[in-house]
Amino acid sequence: WFGHVPHRWAEFKVRYHRELDRYREPLSQIAAAGREQTITLLFAAKDESHNNAVALLDFLLSAVGSSTKLSNAACGDLSNRLSGAGRR
Repeated sequence: WFGHVPHRWAEFKVRYHRELDRYREPLSQIAAAGREQTITLLFAAKDESHNNAVALLDFLLSAVGSSTKLSNAACGDLSNRLSGAGRR
C-alpha cells in the first residue's frame, strides 16, 4: 500500500514502527552493538528518503539514542541525513 509514495510516508513509519516494536529486544541489541561498531542498513528502493532502511534507522535511534554508529552502504550516511547534517 505504501509504494514509496511520499504522502503515505508518515503512516508507513507509524505502521512499520508498530511492527518493529514487537521485536524491540533483539533490535535494541543490534542497535546497542552500534555503540562499538558500524551498523550498515541496506535497501533496494530507488527513493533514498522514503524506504524501510530510513524508517528502521529512525526506530533504532529512538531505541538506543544517537550514539549508535549507523551507516548505509547504498546511499551514504543515513544518520547524518536524518539529523539534517547533509545529503548526497
